[in-house]
Amino acid sequence: MINPSKLDFINTNEQHVSDVFIVDSIPGSGKTSSAINFINNSPDNRNFIYVTPYLDEIKRIIQYCPNKKFIAPDLKNKKGSKLFSFTNLLNKNRNIICTHKLFSMFTPECIDIMKFHNYVLIMDEVANVVDKMDIKQDDLNDILNVSKYAHVDNETKMIVWDKLDYPDNGVFSDFKQKSLMGSIFLYGTQDNPVAFIWSFPVKIFQSFSRTYILTYMFKGQIQAYYFDFFKVQYSYVH
Repeated sequence: MINPSKLDFINTNEQHVSDVFIVDSIPGSGKTSSAINFINNSPDNRNFIYVTPYLDEIKRIIQYCPNKKFIAPDLKNKKGSKLFSFTNLLNKNRNIICTHKLFSMFTPECIDIMKFHNYVLIMDEVANVVDKMDIKQDDLNDILNVSKYAHVDNETKMIVWDKLDYPDNGVFSDFKQKSLMGSIFLYGTQDNPVAFIWSFPVKIFQSFSRTYILTYMFKGQIQAYYFDFFKVQYSYVH
């Protein structure tokens, strides 16, 4: 077993081609323990967002990184929304731990705040970066050809939302937000749309001062191809 104290993330004085790092090591080798050490040894003014699919890990990070005072977004706010809670915590410059599901829902406002505060991202396991959207064929055609709320970029197949004054409580408001994040692509043509494909907003990864992804056999995972597609450079930390 690798000694967590020896599984060092990165020497901040070294020069690298990117600010995205893949911590690629077998399960049980100490990746999370190393992340905890890395967080605890970081400067007081370095802020973190820790993303994990495991509820037990949320408790663990909060317990073992006491000086950083990590907090998880909750529903105890006037809007009853974890995203609303998350945004408030960002504005307060807090260290935050959240699930992958919430991480995929970040808004342009979240991105601006994270950039401003130079957050560091630690992601436990890769994200679900590509998925087919659950939308009816008639709605798909309405968006593109009937109401013409959006159009398709011919080169990238990305959906570009045109009707910026579309109401936030409208039927397609969620679709509008995802489009503005550059995360919806068309399979088919505008005249004959087949399906909308959701892609994790690459802008989110570009909003952190540094990103560390804790995983195993990264090269065989969809997120590796996703990074290649969007030309996101990354380095390995073993």
